[in-house]
Amino acid sequence: MSSYAIVEACGKQMWIEEGKFYDFDKLPFSKGDMFSLSDILLVKMDDSAEIGQPYLTDKYSVELRVLQHFSGPKIRVYKMRSKKKTRKT
Repeated sequence: MSSYAIVEACGKQMWIEEGKFYDFDKLPFSKGDMFSLSDILLVKMDDSAEIGQPYLTDKYSVELRVLQHFSGPKIRVYKMRSKKKTRKT
């Protein structure tokens, strides 16, 4: 683990390393788009670490590319009120 960053995206704080894949929720980008994250809380490179107060916006940015969008299986919910003859799907 030589270098990593802790960034804030989608209301969550994530540990980011170079060359790995990450899942983000609800980003308005299409497949193949490049975007950058500027809300960086901590950067560690080799033996040094920098902590933001609260962010390190002027020195660092993280560049990301959208590889694909994931969609889980559709969940069907069945609701029934007993003795009322009411049902919803």
